[in-house]
Amino acid sequence: MREVNRAATRAAAAGIKEMPAAHSAALAAGNDDVGLTRTSELQLGPLGLLVLALLRMPDLFLYCHVIEASDLDGSSERLPPVAVARVRILSGAALRLAYRALESHVGDGGSRFETTFRLTDAYTQAAGLLDDRTAMPEESPLLLEHAHHALWALADAAAATGEPNPTVITQRLLDALARLLVVFTVASQLHVDEPLQRLAEA
Repeated sequence: MREVNRAATRAAAAGIKEMPAAHSAALAAGNDDVGLTRTSELQLGPLGLLVLALLRMPDLFLYCHVIEASDLDGSSERLPPVAVARVRILSGAALRLAYRALESHVGDGGSRFETTFRLTDAYTQAAGLLDDRTAMPEESPLLLEHAHHALWALADAAAATGEPNPTVITQRLLDALARLLVVFTVASQLHVDEPLQRLAEA
């Protein structure tokens, strides 16, 4: 079995109960790249935050491709640690920005409780996507596939910021969060030196 698939299997075994910790870990890892406080991030508004998230996606694709290609090649006993670390940081950064966009989108019309409540949908979707990995072909590029889905969800959410129906933005943001959470949790399983629990407590 490919190393990426083994990592996905370990992530899936943790189940939905570990998703809040993974989300907290992603926020912490993403801060290494974003470098802003929550207040400063929210001042950017949903569209500004989504633009910053989208700007991280090309590099995320690049490092996901490096990992997937190295995994398929199988000539090395270890996947490139720099690529694994960058996937964690970039997916965490994109997730952090998308999450802030969700918070900003809820804004005065809701509360942090409502945002947290909405997150359960993303956690459920992410756990389901990890469980469904068994239906994918062994050679399927799991990281790239979910990164691409996240890109389209972020782009759809950005395009919907000018539309009168706020539900579209919410749903696409939750989809992006779920996909990015899958990428982050799998990369975290590959990055054994930084377990999720330690990052969540940072």
